[in-house]
Amino acid sequence: TEVAKNTEDLTAFFIPSGGINGISPLEEAEKILKVPSSVNLSVILDQIFKQSKISNEVEIKKVINDNSQTLDLVKQSSNSSFVQLPEYDNLEKIKAAVMETGIPRTMGSWRNLSKLIAIRAFLEAQQKQDTKAVEDLFIIIRLGHLIQNANNGIMGYLIGQDMKMNGVDMLYKLIGDGKLGT
Repeated sequence: TEVAKNTEDLTAFFIPSGGINGISPLEEAEKILKVPSSVNLSVILDQIFKQSKISNEVEIKKVINDNSQTLDLVKQSSNSSFVQLPEYDNLEKIKAAVMETGIPRTMGSWRNLSKLIAIRAFLEAQQKQDTKAVEDLFIIIRLGHLIQNANNGIMGYLIGQDMKMNGVDMLYKLIGDGKLGT
């Protein structure tokens, strides 16, 4: 691992030089993600946080089952050493993109991956599968952290933060509602 220091504004950038980059399985998961237009994952998460229930539970369970390979790829990505987009793999590219607000790829659907896993964790906790629920939440917390800290531009940082918070918020919800360990 190399830390490149930008002496102009005294910031440091993490530029990985070893380990496994989790970008490939994450991009593959993104490509095969299947969420019908009738399912809005943000609305479902809101229902869980506000009402502790899902109105279309049968449909969301089908979406989760249909995306089992997708969710396995997300887990594979979270087990990597880092998640670095090739657009940001050296200091010059990073410096050029620091203030760029555009999403370099379709990173926006990465949030849907984390929402789907958070919803699955909620359903697992309802079925008293606490270990699986917590494991799922830590997958998205770790993945969000990896994305957030990989110099993937400002949008990459914000998307990573959102992914991480999906996991943290659901963990708080499950603990606060006493759904875990009961």
